[in-house]
Amino acid sequence: MTDTVLKGGISNYRYIWHANLCACQKCKELDKTVYYYEDDIPDLPHPNCKCYIEAIEDNNNSNDNNSNQRKEEKDNERCNCLDDLFIEIEELITDAQILQNEILESIRYFTTTILTKCQNSYTTAIIESCIDAFEQIFGTVSDFIRNYNDMKEANTIGADKYFHSKANCDGAKRGELGAKVAKGISDFREFTDLFKNVLVKGMTVEESLEDSNGDQEANQYGREQGRNNPNIDSRILVDIYRPNGLPEKY
Repeated sequence: MTDTVLKGGISNYRYIWHANLCACQKCKELDKTVYYYEDDIPDLPHPNCKCYIEAIEDNNNSNDNNSNQRKEEKDNERCNCLDDLFIEIEELITDAQILQNEILESIRYFTTTILTKCQNSYTTAIIESCIDAFEQIFGTVSDFIRNYNDMKEANTIGADKYFHSKANCDGAKRGELGAKVAKGISDFREFTDLFKNVLVKGMTVEESLEDSNGDQEANQYGREQGRNNPNIDSRILVDIYRPNGLPEKY
């Protein structure tokens, strides 16, 4: 240990013990220990000890800490902005559900009125197929919104994959178009979640991709179950993803 470190009285320094790679057990136990007064630094445990003490000025450390704190504040500010964005998206989803129901009711009323007056079987078949397509599209969107709201209401740890899979199952039970709409919604959601996981939740890109792949497996499983079992309750079909503690009504 140098005279510069051990002599000089009380200062704004802190001292860190560094043990040699081939140090004895006593030295290893002291490795990385921190001291704020020179008198607290232990004596060398044995002759020819290769350990050394690093002196760090706390003023610099304080500046570094302040810098890190400012960086964290900026990061938090960025994340809060994103949180506000997602809150707005949730509000838009709720508004979309109300608007969607109104549109669907209007379409049903309009087409029913036409069908009542129409005597042409070919025209009637076209109109009925259009009604079915609209109902599959809007119905599937409604399935996703309903499951999303149920997931928020349930507030159960590990329930996201269950509700994702169930929404896909509900959509696929409506028909082939419903299954395609469900896949499109799921793919878009996972794309946006890749950024949300990294920017908001602090995941690495690799962790976010792994999480997304797991969600997509649950999504595909739900669609397959819905297509193959259109008359069975979706809660039963995707039960393998049901987390512990989730109320039975979901």
